[in-house]
Amino acid sequence: MQELATADLIGLWIAAILTLFIFSFLYKDNPLYKLAEHLFVGVSAGYILVRAWNDVLVPQLFQRIWVPGFREFTWEGLLVVIPAALAIMMLMRLVKSAAWISRWPLAFIMGVTSGLYLMMFLQTNALQQIRATMVPFVAAEGDWWHILTYLGPVLALLVFILVAMIALRESIEVLYRRWNILLPAYLAVAGIILIYVVAVRQTPDEVALIQNESFNNVLLFLGVLSGLVYFFFSKAHTGAFGVTAKVGIYFLMMAFGASFGYTIMARISLLIGRSQFLINEWGQEAIAQTPPTVSIVLIAALVITIVGVAIRVRHEPTA
Repeated sequence: MQELATADLIGLWIAAILTLFIFSFLYKDNPLYKLAEHLFVGVSAGYILVRAWNDVLVPQLFQRIWVPGFREFTWEGLLVVIPAALAIMMLMRLVKSAAWISRWPLAFIMGVTSGLYLMMFLQTNALQQIRATMVPFVAAEGDWWHILTYLGPVLALLVFILVAMIALRESIEVLYRRWNILLPAYLAVAGIILIYVVAVRQTPDEVALIQNESFNNVLLFLGVLSGLVYFFFSKAHTGAFGVTAKVGIYFLMMAFGASFGYTIMARISLLIGRSQFLINEWGQEAIAQTPPTVSIVLIAALVITIVGVAIRVRHEPTA
């Protein structure tokens, strides 16, 4: 066990007490939780202020203008006066009679930020997303002639069925009206799945014709297509269009569920981290290296405080 300095020991005790105060919110909102919450916000604000002064204002503003013996005075250095003036104008928000001045730097910031983020979001949320959906349905390992040797009959059957359905559409007018123009698309998707089922089975040469990536690409294509159809409100969601939109809802719900589950796991990871801190760092190190009398007094005071606040909160009238 590593010997802790007095300052580190006190810090561990304070961190453990504040952690327990935060956990007290599991019972009910109470003054101990609010105290820890306000301390967290205040310390964070102070830390950000110090970092902004040391990492932004001093090196990016004051030292770039003129520092005797370190940086000579230049006219180019005066360019930083422009953002400094905008920052001062932003602080005029605190003066009621001059609050209107803060609108100018705010408008400038919004315009510049919009221009910068436009290209970034166009690249990440549009072009990159479109490029990510341009994937091959068939990710093959062997040469195409070798693949067609085994998949030729399946492809011929699919083409025959597709041509027959289109040629006989008048005979099956009711069915065709119901499924509309998306019927060939459904047949094509069914054909791709059938090809995948046949091709993933090993050939006599003990070589799989299509990799598992093909199934993922087909699933990705279906999710993107059905999701776009769901958000297309210029046409009634009936018939094949409505079925596709409903499939899009399923894909969206799976995506939202996965995102929600990821968020829950992140929160659980934080809970596990704080629990391990209480058990290992505080319980096995801080308490063990603190004099027994002091530990007993601190733990007793902590328990009495938490229980007393819980009883007080319990008997408070609800609004």
